[in-house]
Amino acid sequence: MPYIKMFHKDYPNVNFEISTDPTSKLKEDLKKGNIDFIINKFPLIVTDDLWYQKLGTLEDIFVVSKDYHELINQKLNLKDLVKLPILMQKQPSSSRDYIEKYCKENNVTLHSVIDAASSNLLIEFAKIGYGVGVVTKEYVLKELNNKELYELNVIPKIPKRDFGIICLKQNYFNRCCETFLEMIKK
Repeated sequence: MPYIKMFHKDYPNVNFEISTDPTSKLKEDLKKGNIDFIINKFPLIVTDDLWYQKLGTLEDIFVVSKDYHELINQKLNLKDLVKLPILMQKQPSSSRDYIEKYCKENNVTLHSVIDAASSNLLIEFAKIGYGVGVVTKEYVLKELNNKELYELNVIPKIPKRDFGIICLKQNYFNRCCETFLEMIKK
């Protein structure tokens, strides 16, 4: 959002059309020419017809509201979360796949009580005390700072992962797309 805000300030007459569909659908739309580029988390299969540039890393975490005060500041093992209500992204989701792979590698199966298509919805459910949210830390910094949410100290930590831009190798961007992508790359 900070990049869109900066771009909009410089180019107020340019509108964005933003899709938040599952990654598989976005890749199909990209290949059909329906969208210009994808900004996505990894791991993700990047085929030969796609180009990818890493922009940074993100960290997924477990969060709770103050309703779970007994868990805050505790050192927890991932297995300790099995009996708790878990809030995760709905399938199909590369984020959900990533968390399930992490759980499988640690011989744990978490059962979600909420499967949401939107990370914002997961954050809202966690804030009202509905359960343990599995969210991207960078998306909840404000809530963590305001003590609306608390990060659980779960061992082992979920490994950080890359995010970046994906586009067709053969794609030629219009001037607006080029300018926006250059802004992000800097």
